[in-house]
Formats: sequence, structure tokens, C-alpha cells
Amino acid sequence: MRLKLLVFLWLVISLPLFAQDVPAPITQLEVGDIEKFPAAMVNLNVVDGDTTVKINYYTVHIFTNMRFPTAQQYAQWDRLKGRVKKEYPYAILIGAKVKECDKQIAGMNEREKKAYMEKMETELKDEFEAAFRGNSVEEAKILIKLVDRETGHTSHELIKRFKGGFSAFMWQSVAVVCGTNLKSKYDTDGEDKLIEQAIYLVESGQI
Repeated sequence: MRLKLLVFLWLVISLPLFAQDVPAPITQLEVGDIEKFPAAMVNLNVVDGDTTVKINYYTVHIFTNMRFPTAQQYAQWDRLKGRVKKEYPYAILIGAKVKECDKQIAGMNEREKKAYMEKMETELKDEFEAAFRGNSVEEAKILIKLVDRETGHTSHELIKRFKGGFSAFMWQSVAVVCGTNLKSKYDTDGEDKLIEQAIYLVESGQI
């Protein structure tokens, strides 16, 4: 049985996740191409007619080729990279829209909040449900982890916050039966270290 958790994460949280552009990878620059660097990165210093240049580079993450004891483990790494590349942009959108949603409902009374959530839920279902029909539980697990990374809250906490404790309990019960956990937290230096490395590869445009 495959749970379409990717669908319900869009629906039950009720966040207005409209299409946005994913930031483009940073352009690779050679040391000699000073005129191509953003002005904020370059400092010129002239002393006695001699000009020296100081360039403040962006943070660079360097990875060697990943090595695994077996071909099967390497294949798992390849699949993980593909899943992260697919789900990471959605996690970024969720993180941004959680803040936006907070602003929208800040001045609303309970009746207005309910109407707003119902309206968003309908719009999200119409717009995104078809796009996520073929997604797997493994992809849902990645998204759940990334949601916690981007928002600082588990999916269970977000559902409880926006839809109430009963909805959170029901969805968590279904999720556990189907092999995942809405309470999953992101562990950067532990079990999710490979996900973090895959994110760096996505952000740098290497995958």
C-alpha cells in the first residue's frame, strides 16, 4: 500500500504554496575574471600606484566522490540524491509559506481562520493533487524530514498547529501504518547526514 503523503502535506497544512522559481546555481568564476564578480565581493586597494585586489568568495563545500562498500549501497545513494533533488524545492516553499500563512491569519478570528484554511485546502487540492499521485512513501519520508529542516517544526506539529490536535493524531496514525512518521525530525549530523550532503550538491548545481 502506498500512502500519498506528499498530497496530504500540501492539503492538511493548508499553506498557499504557489509556484516559485528555485534559486539558480552560483556561476563558476575564474580568479582572473575580476570584472565578472559582483561588486560586493571585490575590494580594490591602491597604494603608490599599485592596485591590489581582495575578493571575498562565497562559502564553498567540497565533496570527494562518495565511496561505498557495495554497489547496492551506491545505488541507494543515487536514489537518495534523486529524491532530495525532487523534494527540496517543495520543502523550501513550505518553509517560506509557513511564515506567510502566519502573517495572513495573525489578525483573524477563529471563524475567519477556518474559512481561510478551507479556501486554501480546496485550492491546493485542485492545483497539486494530480501532480503527486505517483509519489512513493520513500519520497514522502524525505519531504517530511526536509519540512522539519526548513521550518524547525515536524509535519505533525504543523498539522496540529493549523488543523488541530485530532487531525494531527489521525494523520499520524495513518502514516505509521503505512511505514512513515510525521514526527520525524531532521538530524543534520546523524542519520540524515547523507541528505544534507545531497542538498549541498543540489544547491551547488552538481546534480
